[in-house]
This record gives sequence, structure tokens and C-alpha cells, in this order.
Amino acid sequence: GYTGYLYHGNASAQGSAHGTGYMYVRYNTTGNAFRVGHTFEVNGNGGTYDYKFSFPQELPEKTDIDIRMTTGTSNNGRFTASFDILLIKNEL
Repeated sequence: GYTGYLYHGNASAQGSAHGTGYMYVRYNTTGNAFRVGHTFEVNGNGGTYDYKFSFPQELPEKTDIDIRMTTGTSNNGRFTASFDILLIKNEL
């Protein structure tokens, strides 16, 4: 019964780890396929990745979000990711 508006995301890497991040989104209206909604690079030595969307990304109710990381040259890097979503109740 709510629509989400993704407006901010961030990620960080442990120590010297670095990698490419993918935010996969499965919209309620597209069946079972996850699609890449956003990509980013993060480097432990370079600080965190911090992104504010110019226009919030609309996420209809029952949308799934999956964040995945592919490490660069380092093995077993530890990564964290978070995002901020504003929820607005749908009208009846």
C-alpha cells in the first residue's frame, strides 16, 4: 500500500578492498526479472561512496532491491551498503 522514493545511497569498503556495486531492482510490474537500477565503485582507501539522486527513483509497492558487490583485485573484501527511501501511502 506504499510507494517508495529512493533518494540517497552509500557504500563503504574495508581497508584496501575495492569493488563494483550493483543495485538490482525487481519492480512489481515487471514479473520476476531483476534489473540493474544503479551501479557504483567503492574503494576502501578512497573513502565511502555517497550518492544523492537528482530525482528520487520511484519504487512501486512490492518492489524488491538487492545490492551486490564484485570485488576488484583484492580477495574477500568486506563491504557495507545502505539506502534511504521515503514511503508515501497510496491513495485508495
